[in-house]
Order: sequence, then structure tokens, then C-alpha cells
Amino acid sequence: MKNLIILFVLILILPAAKFAQYNGGFGSGYSSSIFTEGPLPVELVSFKADIKNNTVLLFWNTATEIENYGFEVQRRSERNTYWEKAGFVLGRGNINSSVEYSFNEKIKSDGAFFYRLKQIDNDGTFTFSQELKVNVIRPTSIELRQNFPNPFNPSTNITFTLNKSLDIKLLVYNITGEQVAVLVDEKLNAGYHNITFDASNYNSGIYFYRLAIEGSIITKKMILLK
Repeated sequence: MKNLIILFVLILILPAAKFAQYNGGFGSGYSSSIFTEGPLPVELVSFKADIKNNTVLLFWNTATEIENYGFEVQRRSERNTYWEKAGFVLGRGNINSSVEYSFNEKIKSDGAFFYRLKQIDNDGTFTFSQELKVNVIRPTSIELRQNFPNPFNPSTNITFTLNKSLDIKLLVYNITGEQVAVLVDEKLNAGYHNITFDASNYNSGIYFYRLAIEGSIITKKMILLK
């Protein structure tokens, strides 16, 4: 008779638990934790990743927060199964409106990396977000790409890659060969670099942008149409 009573109690408790589901920047899935009946401590509505110049950028936002201490950002490589702490972002505690968070870190090696959030409450309980995969690929050569958009008005983006840390100059010339702008004149790390050229104060016409590195010059043409 006692066994029957215990079984009956278990059946009543199990339906009270539920999973929290959300959509992330790289697909959708379930969080790895179970919440009991009642309001969710933190409602995570998005979790996205990007990479620029070998720096991983993470963005996430919450709809509401209850007793939220903060988020431990965890990382692991594709070759490892254990998670490491990459950093911590303090939460807002109790708030009934949307909050945006971000975190970034420099990656020193190539390969695939996974990130997740460990959301921690003030009482020490925690839940995990879904995992995001980020591929870090270092350039193997120096390359100056065509600006985009082209033609443009009034600004355009100029992208180039460096295979190692170098002193570089990125200059802009008009059709007569006169230098009209210095966009970069410094030492930059290896990676992908994106520079914005704002031509609001320039006349329409053909311009040339030149990347000068270690005695070599790479030149490309761009067109400003107003």
C-alpha cells in the first residue's frame, strides 16, 4: 500500500516542471535546465555571436529578470569537452523590461569554439543557455578588397586582411593624384580590418585608395556619386 502512495505522489509532481525554449542567433533549442511552476527567473529571448579581427563578440538580451545575479560566459574548443570560464557579466537583478548584454574576447588560435551562458540567480541556482559555434580563421595573406558599396554616397567600407602584425597606411587620392585623406597610419594586428570612408565633404568623382605595407602598395578605384 505504501508503494502505491509513493507512485501517486510522483505522478503529481512531474507535470509541474517545464522547459524554457527560446530562439538564438544560430538556430533554436531548449535550455538545459528545468524550471518549476511560476515565473521564469530570467527570460532569455536571443543569444547571438559574431567575429571581427579575431575577436569573438557575443550579444544577448532578456525580456524580464527576477533575482538575476549575472551571466558567466563559458567557452570550449571543438577538441575539448570541458567548459572554461571566459568572463562574467553582471545582471540587473529585478527588472520587467528588455535588457541588452554583450561580451567580447580575443582568440589567439584558429579553430571552432563553442560558447554558452551560465545564468546565475542571487541564491546561487543557475541555468545554461544553448551553445553557439564560432569559427576563427586567420588570414594567410595580405589582401585589399573592393570597397562596398561602390559607387557610394556618402560613405563606403574598405576591408583588408593582414597575415601578421604590420605598420600600414591606408590613403585616399583624387583623380589628379592629390592625397585627400589618411584613413589609417599605425601598426595593426593580423586579422580582418574594416575601415569606413566618409566622403560627405568631397565632390563626386573617381577616387583611389591605397594600402601601403613594407614598401608595397596596393591600389583600388572607387566612385563617389552624389
